[in-house]
Amino acid sequence: MKVGIFTAIFEPAEGWTLEKVLRYLKKIGYEAVEISAKKHVDADDVIKGRAREIRRTIDKYGIMPSSLSYHSNHIDADPRKRDEINSKFKKVVQAAQQLEISIVNTFSGLNVPFETLYPHPVTNVPKVKEAWAEFASVFGDIVDFAAEHAVKIAVEVHFGYLVYNLRTAERMLREIDSKSLGFNYDPTHYVWQGIDPTIPIKKFGDKIFHVHAKDVEIMADRLAEAGLLAFSSDFRAPSESWRFRIPGYGNLNWGRLVEALREVGYDYVLSAEIEEPVFPKEVAVEKAYKFLKAYT
Repeated sequence: MKVGIFTAIFEPAEGWTLEKVLRYLKKIGYEAVEISAKKHVDADDVIKGRAREIRRTIDKYGIMPSSLSYHSNHIDADPRKRDEINSKFKKVVQAAQQLEISIVNTFSGLNVPFETLYPHPVTNVPKVKEAWAEFASVFGDIVDFAAEHAVKIAVEVHFGYLVYNLRTAERMLREIDSKSLGFNYDPTHYVWQGIDPTIPIKKFGDKIFHVHAKDVEIMADRLAEAGLLAFSSDFRAPSESWRFRIPGYGNLNWGRLVEALREVGYDYVLSAEIEEPVFPKEVAVEKAYKFLKAYT
């Protein structure tokens, strides 16, 4: 496996151009990069003729582009916004093909309030059925489009969207049966919900196209009082009882996790996603690399 990182942590407004990011990551030792298609690559620029130039910049630093990422709500309840999102996303798929990047990461989306997924009152049940039908239609078209462009779509299972736990992840694969649809596996979104993170690996096997390497710290002393859903207003520390951390600073057993990935034949990238509330950005980026390198 290669050690990679998601570039979303580097803000263009702070001077972090794609080339500056690559130069910095090369010095640390990173071997792969998951490129934000919202911050560091513009799909319109690629399609309009800059593909070779951008690819040359990437290749200059000898870092493999593991994926483009464009996380979006593909079934937004607002039809106009949904059309804008999916039109842009298809351009990202085209850009990925032109840049010779085979994977695009995203979310599933949701067109009803998240609490509707709870089956009470019973009037929620038909709404959820309709949401799945709409998802299968809209996202199925996106997956077909990706297949036509030799690109795979990797959905990140994430609380707040239609595909948010093990059961809904399984249902997504039943609703849309395609070799071009799989997962951007992030263990933390399972762990904080109380799900053993090795179970999705064993269940989904070769449907895991990409991996987010991130940890989650459960604060047991607060959990008993606050519960899992005691969210605060700070995204970097989203709950009183748990928070995302860089690999090695949370509750995940990385030896067990990487072993499970190897057992199903995963041999691609461990892409560090930095959502770290304690260490400064540069410190977190360097610590994440050193920790993950020991497992590759």
